[in-house]
Amino acid sequence: MRDLTVSGESRLRIGSLFSGHGGLDLAVEHVFTANTVWFSGLNAPIARVFSHH
Repeated sequence: MRDLTVSGESRLRIGSLFSGHGGLDLAVEHVFTANTVWFSGLNAPIARVFSHH
C-alpha cells in the first residue's frame, strides 16, 4: 500500500518483524522513501521506545 505525501508523491508503507533497534527499518525508509506503520519486537524497553516515536 502507498500513502500520498504532502507533495502528492506516493510513500510505501512497511511493517517490521523482529525490529530490534530499528536500524534496518530506518535504512529501508530512507532508500525506498517508505514509512514504517507497524513493528514487532520482543524486547519490552525497545518496544516502548518504538511506541513513543
